[in-house]
Amino acid sequence: MKIVIIFSVSLLSLIAYGMDVKADNQIIPSDTIESGYGPVSCPNIDISTMELETRLRQLDSAGHNSDFLYELGYLAFQLDSFDLAEKYFHKSEEVDNFATPYYPTFINYWYGQIYESKGLLEKAKEHYTALNDPYYLHLIQAMIYENSGKIDSARTEYLKASEVQLFETVPCRPFWELTQMFLKAGSCSEAEYYSNKYIECSNDKDDFGVFSADYIASDEELGKIRNAIDKCK
Repeated sequence: MKIVIIFSVSLLSLIAYGMDVKADNQIIPSDTIESGYGPVSCPNIDISTMELETRLRQLDSAGHNSDFLYELGYLAFQLDSFDLAEKYFHKSEEVDNFATPYYPTFINYWYGQIYESKGLLEKAKEHYTALNDPYYLHLIQAMIYENSGKIDSARTEYLKASEVQLFETVPCRPFWELTQMFLKAGSCSEAEYYSNKYIECSNDKDDFGVFSADYIASDEELGKIRNAIDKCK
């Protein structure tokens, strides 16, 4: 399940943009706090195959508009058409007449997501590096280590990701990834520990009573994890 959340300006946004903030009447230098964007702002459009087909038919008339092409790439990504998403994100950059300021700012996030979904982790890392978001850099480095069998190094990077302060969002996905990593490795107690950490994290609510996890697993996914842990013991 892909979760993308529209963030708003907050204390963390001041930190992420390099500004100093006050806490307990003291100035905290922004470079002492590792902060990231987390899931980025996304186009407010209908996510459906019908919408994708409609927009593809409009290419002749709207294909010279970067925002239209960017939204087409985003829509294709959400529908798991990764090659199509990559194609139209590239085209949006080639046309280069964006009217929405944050579209070109966060295009590297979407490239990173595309290549991560394809399993091209080193290529994803290049774009997360360009985005300069420590959360995704730690996550992708953890995946690279995990794929290389470097479990301890992967755990370190996942835990670093879990400590990054995000916009209006709690970084729970690292605990989900750790649970699955240790299940695959046959480390039952570790898998159970991190599954409990994930559940605790994902049940956290913000000041308005809204669940604020960056990744929310479905009941089906949680059931499969619990069954796998029970069998592992």
